[in-house]
Amino acid sequence: MEKEQGVSYDSPYYIQLREVLRNKIETGEYLPGTAIPSEPELAKLYGLNQKTVRSAIELLVKEGLLKKIQGKGTFVEGDKIQRDISNMEGFISKVEQRRDDVEVKVLKKYLRRAGEYYAKVFDMGKNEELYFVQRLIARKGVPISVEESYIEKKILPVIEDVNLSVYSIRDIFDFYGITITKTRQYLNIVKTDSKTAKLLKIDPEDYILKFSGCHFNDEGRIVECFNHYSRGDILRYQVEFSGQK
Repeated sequence: MEKEQGVSYDSPYYIQLREVLRNKIETGEYLPGTAIPSEPELAKLYGLNQKTVRSAIELLVKEGLLKKIQGKGTFVEGDKIQRDISNMEGFISKVEQRRDDVEVKVLKKYLRRAGEYYAKVFDMGKNEELYFVQRLIARKGVPISVEESYIEKKILPVIEDVNLSVYSIRDIFDFYGITITKTRQYLNIVKTDSKTAKLLKIDPEDYILKFSGCHFNDEGRIVECFNHYSRGDILRYQVEFSGQK
């Protein structure tokens, strides 16, 4: 096995591999939100058996540096910002957040021109690029929400390599030090279109909940605009207000 700085040949192989992987995480070779090579790939790369590789990975999982997702792989965890959910999340559904019965599927993720509308929204050139991300959120196999996000490429270029079926966009903002200080949201009840109805498995004539808005960073700049289309027959949203003392 190739020796890395700080790794002793006197240590068991799984400890040596743990330090090799830790170094790759700390130096940014393995970025937060992205998958590391699979256990068979690591075993072949370092000339180890898979049991040894698995032991090294499990140590890093316990330390909070890696996260294993059944059927998807092992991902690099990043630091998350503590925030007041009641103030910062607003209407957006919390159903996605690490529930065992929730599935997230990335339907689309690609670059597009800002165009006139989003150029004005993001205060950028209309030929500059935005990432468009569309995801389907389901619970126990039942689709409940279609979520669309627009993110300026230069704000979060790493999103190209991030698995957004494992991490939310807010998670990725946290990992890369983008602090959300304000959220502007709007709620409307709208008639669904045929494509969204098909994704949500509802009648095209049905009405759904549409949450739209933007997130702002600590400089007051928009970092994400979104549209969330949710089934009102499944999801329930609660808002609490309290008077100031």
